[in-house]
Amino acid sequence: MQSFTFLIHNIYHIGGTTRSITHLANELSEKGHAVTILTVFKNGTQTAYPLHPNITIDYIIDYSNKKHLTPLIANRIRKYTPLLKPKLIQPDEPGINQFSSYIEKVLINKIKTVSTDYLVGTRATYNLLIATYATTKTIGMEHMHYHAHTPRLQQRIKQLYPKLDYLTTLTELDKRTYETIFNEHLKIICVPNIAKAELQSNMQKENTILALGRLEYEKGFDLLIDAINKIKMYLRKMNYKVNIYGDGSEHNTLEKLIQQHHLNDLMTIHPSTTDVESLLQKSKITVIPSRSEGFGMVILEAFLFNNAVVSFNAPLGPQTLLKHHENALVSECFNTTQFGDQIIQCIQDASLRNKLIEGGKVTLQSYTSNHIYQQFINALT
Repeated sequence: MQSFTFLIHNIYHIGGTTRSITHLANELSEKGHAVTILTVFKNGTQTAYPLHPNITIDYIIDYSNKKHLTPLIANRIRKYTPLLKPKLIQPDEPGINQFSSYIEKVLINKIKTVSTDYLVGTRATYNLLIATYATTKTIGMEHMHYHAHTPRLQQRIKQLYPKLDYLTTLTELDKRTYETIFNEHLKIICVPNIAKAELQSNMQKENTILALGRLEYEKGFDLLIDAINKIKMYLRKMNYKVNIYGDGSEHNTLEKLIQQHHLNDLMTIHPSTTDVESLLQKSKITVIPSRSEGFGMVILEAFLFNNAVVSFNAPLGPQTLLKHHENALVSECFNTTQFGDQIIQCIQDASLRNKLIEGGKVTLQSYTSNHIYQQFINALT
């Protein structure tokens, strides 16, 4: 059976990409494939999400080892001087400040030594590097979507992605975009995320609206706050609360917005958590206020736990996964008045909520572990 190495930014860090790669790696391992997780950064001893016991974990930079000072010193020099800046890591890489020329060199040398049947990149930066330096077959995984990348990064993608053996996208829409760009010069596969849980029942629901994700601009939590501000009197009357779980650079800005609109009694921002399931078991509604989503793993998880979903019709995940009045209520981008009104509809109309929940269960049938596994493996043969 084919063997796989997944090159991931940090398997110890909570996040949607980490979760989706963990699900796929576990499924491959369960089916008998040899799987290695090659994490660029290691900053703990416990992975963010449980891994199959047969999976091997390798690392490039170990920050959990306090004696490993070289990368820390190199990053300090890079931060405060023009020296040791990475030469090949793209400037638009979200984690660019974590890289020095030292880390870049160690990373590239490691890529050259990978000998499994496939080396799998899990973000654009790593896809570009494996396209250039890998000595085995390569799979670049797109966990955002083409139009979410900056023009400068798009140009590099056009130049180097044809060197990959395969490119995977999360949606058919993004697959068609890449097919238009590369014509027949690159094998492109649609490999959606896996909904890795059993459908739940007999849950004790509370009057809770849930939002999950990084506290960054593209996730649209400022839009959510605006929408909640417009329906705050109704939510208070119905005794509903809004809980946001996540970390990120927008945290202080969002807290100020909540205070500015006097929503402290309604909205709370909590740290990110790996225990998403317990939150979804209690919530009645999950909101997706994102401006952009590569896929939208939270949507599938909301379906699994009988949450009604309210979302903007954002590219590309919501546009792909959601059908208005079938499995979700979908607002125009980015009409916060309509978004708020649809939250009210979900609260008021229990029969509508149940209809959306049943529609979500139908959607989930296309995202089971075995279904996605077969789709992935068959495309590689």
